[in-house]
Amino acid sequence: MSETDKRLTDLEVKVAFQEDLLAKLDEVLRTVRDEVEGLRRDMDALREAVERQAPDATDEPPPHY
Repeated sequence: MSETDKRLTDLEVKVAFQEDLLAKLDEVLRTVRDEVEGLRRDMDALREAVERQAPDATDEPPPHY
């Protein structure tokens, strides 16, 4: 095997590993994105529930201030 063939084979191996890593990272990113979207929906639902229970609640200081 010539030096050029060896270098080309090494590059092909590296590219194969990088493609595999990118696929794994993409899957992790999709999972995290789905979790974040779910948490946002939960947070919005909680915010709406709190607003329904105390619609007049404001950030006013308590009366003893």
